[in-house]
Amino acid sequence: MNTYLPPEALELLKVVKPSQAWIKSAPPDHTHPAKCPVCNDGRWLTLLYTSAQGETSYPSNFNASMGVEYHEGRYYLCNKEIYPCHACGAKSMAIEKYWADSGLQTSEYEWSLEYYEKLGKDLPLMGLKEWLEMSKPNGMKILYGTYGMGKSGMGKALVSGFIRKGIRSHYTTAEDFLRLCRGTFKSDNLTEEAIFSIYAGYKFLVIDEVDPERVSMTDYGRAQLFALLNKRYDARPHLATLLISNQEPDSLWGYLASRMEDAERIPVAGEKLRGRGEPVLF
Repeated sequence: MNTYLPPEALELLKVVKPSQAWIKSAPPDHTHPAKCPVCNDGRWLTLLYTSAQGETSYPSNFNASMGVEYHEGRYYLCNKEIYPCHACGAKSMAIEKYWADSGLQTSEYEWSLEYYEKLGKDLPLMGLKEWLEMSKPNGMKILYGTYGMGKSGMGKALVSGFIRKGIRSHYTTAEDFLRLCRGTFKSDNLTEEAIFSIYAGYKFLVIDEVDPERVSMTDYGRAQLFALLNKRYDARPHLATLLISNQEPDSLWGYLASRMEDAERIPVAGEKLRGRGEPVLF
């Protein structure tokens, strides 16, 4: 199985540690022999994975975001992810998919850390550019400082840079993540488990606005956000996470502050950048 899955799929399996996993491709077309024996020229592979026990009857809680696999007389309700087939070199298709899932606006696709080199932001750039030089970025860092220093732009520029290298990356705010989780209360097509597995599986993830005064923090929200951060923290040997805050790490929620003791803390200071234009490539 590992031969044909892209790196981000393998990382996801490390994080969720499923008890069962399957790869599905397009059915073979015997009238037109496929050039790729892995995907049968469907160009995409579907990864189904579950930690749940199988059922003898078809699952009643099936929804469109899930998949069902029948194996050895039992039905398994599975999380589902779709990846381009790497066996036939569909990297450009992967990057197109990553852009659509990046959390960035189209106008932000060309953002670059190079913009900040001319604006006196050398200290944070040293720690951030280290990541872009890695073929498999890992670890956890936090950018912190007052408003308008360019922290969010740096995070988005990293997401953009990684996707151009073919690494699945995503930008979100803490509040947007919680809003997505709360949206599952009224949805039949999306579950908390599916959202959590997606965010836990990004090779590089930026979570912006990690500030108590900017997050509608209920007991439910705190549990969801901390569960995700804990998962990313435990996975830091093979996944990379950037948190962005307007507060110093020690002043964040006690639980999160303790996690930040092992993260690289990067202060962002200097001239305010609001109104200076977009951080695009020159």
